[in-house]
Amino acid sequence: MNKIMTIISCLFLLASCENEIPFNIQDNPPKLIVNALLDDDKELNDIVVALTGRDEITSVNEAIVRIYLNGTLKDEISTPAGPDSTNLRGTYQTGLKFSAGDRIKIEVQTKNNKHHAWAEVTVPTPIPVEKIDTATIKKQTPGVQVHISVRGQHLLIMTRKKKLLQNRYGIPGRNRCGKH
Repeated sequence: MNKIMTIISCLFLLASCENEIPFNIQDNPPKLIVNALLDDDKELNDIVVALTGRDEITSVNEAIVRIYLNGTLKDEISTPAGPDSTNLRGTYQTGLKFSAGDRIKIEVQTKNNKHHAWAEVTVPTPIPVEKIDTATIKKQTPGVQVHISVRGQHLLIMTRKKKLLQNRYGIPGRNRCGKH
């Protein structure tokens, strides 16, 4: 009986199904990529536009970038910034200023109308700062003294034997509290 079960199990495992899903890279058209990091403190904000590809990403220099602020078209850019040491190809720049609570929509379309992408975000309200403590922090535990100073920009950790322990950030220190 045991041999019969083993044979049936082997036949069952050998007779498995195969479901082949066809994939043709030619049927997978390029997708539009829009990368923007908008900062309300910057004079110019960059929007980088590119297309996915089979082997590499290609920049798009023939696009129209529309920026809506609170539902109103505020900027339309059709010429990318020139490539130099700070700008990549396919970089479009805007000088719009944003405030907390503003709703920003970026819409990008290639000039041949083959590709279209958009994104929308609300500028977050900054978290109010209740208190900034720039004083020296000292913590004493049995056998260890920790001295951290923000203004002096140094970190010192000592044992009772006045031996400096190496901190994981590699900040240089001396074997007594004080500035370097």
